Amino acid sequence: MRVQSAECILHSALSNLHSVGMLMGGRIYDLLWRVRRTPPGLLPGKVARVALRPLQRRVRRWRLHRARGELSDRALLRALGGRFRTVEAAVDYFQARQRPRFFVTAPEARLRAQALARHAPHLAERTLRAADLALQHTFDLLGSGPVALGPRLDWHTDFKVGYTWPRQFYEDIDYSAPGHPCDVKVPWELSRCHHWVTLGRAYALDPDPRYAREFVSQLEAWLDENPWPFSVNWGRAIEVAVRAANWLWAAALFADAPEFHARARLRLLKALLQHGRHILDNLEHSNNNGNHYLANGVGLLFLGVLLPEFAEAEAWRRKGLEIVWGELERQVHPDGVDFEKGIGYQGLVLEFWYSAALLCDLNGIPVPEAARQRLERMFEFMLAYTRPDGTFPQIGDNDDGRLAGLDDEPIGTHRRHLAVGGARFGRPDQLGAAEEAVETAVWLCGADMLSAPRTRPEVPSHAFPLGGFYVLRGPDAVMVVDAGEVGMNGIGGHGHNDLLSFDLWAAGAPLIVDSGTYAYTADPAARQALRATAAHNTVRVDGEEIARLGEPPLRLWRIEDDAHPIVHAWESDAEHDLLDAQHDGYARLPEPVVHRRRIRFDKRRSAWVIQDTLDGVGEHDLELFLHLARPLAERMELAVRLRAPRADLWIVPLDFPGGATLSVEEGWVSRGYGYREPAPVLRYAVRARLPISVTLGLVLVPVATSFQDARALLASID
Repeated sequence: MRVQSAECILHSALSNLHSVGMLMGGRIYDLLWRVRRTPPGLLPGKVARVALRPLQRRVRRWRLHRARGELSDRALLRALGGRFRTVEAAVDYFQARQRPRFFVTAPEARLRAQALARHAPHLAERTLRAADLALQHTFDLLGSGPVALGPRLDWHTDFKVGYTWPRQFYEDIDYSAPGHPCDVKVPWELSRCHHWVTLGRAYALDPDPRYAREFVSQLEAWLDENPWPFSVNWGRAIEVAVRAANWLWAAALFADAPEFHARARLRLLKALLQHGRHILDNLEHSNNNGNHYLANGVGLLFLGVLLPEFAEAEAWRRKGLEIVWGELERQVHPDGVDFEKGIGYQGLVLEFWYSAALLCDLNGIPVPEAARQRLERMFEFMLAYTRPDGTFPQIGDNDDGRLAGLDDEPIGTHRRHLAVGGARFGRPDQLGAAEEAVETAVWLCGADMLSAPRTRPEVPSHAFPLGGFYVLRGPDAVMVVDAGEVGMNGIGGHGHNDLLSFDLWAAGAPLIVDSGTYAYTADPAARQALRATAAHNTVRVDGEEIARLGEPPLRLWRIEDDAHPIVHAWESDAEHDLLDAQHDGYARLPEPVVHRRRIRFDKRRSAWVIQDTLDGVGEHDLELFLHLARPLAERMELAVRLRAPRADLWIVPLDFPGGATLSVEEGWVSRGYGYREPAPVLRYAVRARLPISVTLGLVLVPVATSFQDARALLASID
């Protein structure tokens, strides 16, 4: 008789508590979910660590409460290793030193700002307008629209709804604020201080003392109202890291401003020391690290490299390098796709990584060759999915996040990053795709990039099989298809229930699109709806999800590992693309179903034939959703015509079963975090016995082409 180990017995017992945990609340359910994913051999150690946590927390709280608030002069001098007798001497030293190297000095900033103004005067004018809004305390954050926040900024409030988080110990704050329709990302975004960099860029263009005075005033106000670690703005290490990067940029841009007086410089130095300590003490490490942990590493790397005089700086730098390059290998597939499966987040994490690499290059710190190659592939993926108008499809999550406020580009585009990629890797096609979005590249790489050769990009269709994306491109069209797992190695993360869904831009506009993100904790119902199967251009069976969504409020970033894709074929040449893929997300149903989708793109005719095969037994309710970014121009029974700027798109059922219906429903499309607009949704529905295939045709035609002519054109495709 086989004897089970103690670990196996314990693991089995805890697994059986799953339903009990569901009844006892989300936190216990979440704990048990983690336990079930832990290998039995590692379970005793994990249980011991969990048991010790209450005592460790009490000791830690006592230590942090004793050290609360601004550092004393003596504490700063001690952290500097006793090399300075007075804090005044320390401040003078930091103001005068030449090493380590940052991206700009104040004189170099003026030269780069002038070069930008000569190259593109409208960009300089835009910077000055943005700085003037910052002077007026008028902010447009996360879909708020321009809002005047008054003479003194409130760093603790979601000004969109008026909810204020308490000024208490950061670990005691409930950031989701149950019962209040608020978004903690609003005060976090304000406290990232991107606008301080905007003020600094304006100062480089025009040394108006108002910009410097405003920076110093806001710096001191922030420090007064957010004593470490007693405010909502110490709550996540990613926020602390991003803020530190922006403070370092602002300090460099205002380095020679008389208004940036010694007291403010001293307070900033103390605060940056606290930022580094806080990040290292609050690393957002998990079994499946994502962009938060990466940001922690970037913050530590910046602080460790740029403030080497601190005794702790070497530890920050060492940990930062370990995280940044280690997570690049773990989080990014070899084909350049970030594993979180949100195209918006592809831009955020790429900025984290390329900023770290460029800082290392400036200071003679080796960057692994494998890391450089993977970064280059990330830029190649970005070029592939970027539409001709510069926007990207809102596939997966997107919160419009970024590291440093180095430009004022609109949301929904990654052109700023392509300019950096073109400058960094000598890619004229990426510089061409970036067009005038060159500010970030100039600040990071220098004004010489403005004269670098650029070409009009001719981007072919491209498969990214490891990351799960397939890009079908024609002369005036780009379709991006998600045929990969749900994200973050099967836990969801920033991925959505969008397997085999597609996003189509054609003839000058987005036409059939992903619904986007809109909100996280501020609106759990909307969060669930926009990441659900029905929010994507794919097939739903029996009203079920492709993969089960985690339940709010704790599991808004969880998707069960129910759906596993298989790509049967990918072919691409000058005239045709073919993608043939399936998933088994509906195999868990009482009568299992497998969904297979075959997309054939005829580039000469600008036509797509999409065949969906549902393999299984019995009768099932089948729904095919198409989310439209344009209003209907015409409807002919089950067919619909859309008007694009340069052509019409006919959506034509070619082979649908009898009894199929079309309803035009109201849905939502989100072009960025905090934004959503009503948009029509086509819902084709039928109850049918399986197996069954349905075929849909899409074709671009001259304006006002009739349904009959469009159908005849689709029928001519092999």
